[in-house]
Amino acid sequence: QVYKVEQIKKPLENYRDIDAFKIYVSDLGLLCAKKDLAANDILYMVEEINDFKGGMAENYVNVQLTINGYHTYYWESKR
Repeated sequence: QVYKVEQIKKPLENYRDIDAFKIYVSDLGLLCAKKDLAANDILYMVEEINDFKGGMAENYVNVQLTINGYHTYYWESKR
């Protein structure tokens, strides 16, 4: 679980909203399989998945940060 923070102040743990969080998949291959995506869809940038590519990139970055010892949070603007 990656919790949303209400304010960008240290320590972030103190500003997390325990009712708002995102779940990330630790294996992007499984995520693509669940979404019925083939490797060629990703490699050759099939336009039908344009809306999904941002979420995949976000998931990948979160996994990389986590396995390198970082504790992640997210924030959303009011806009």
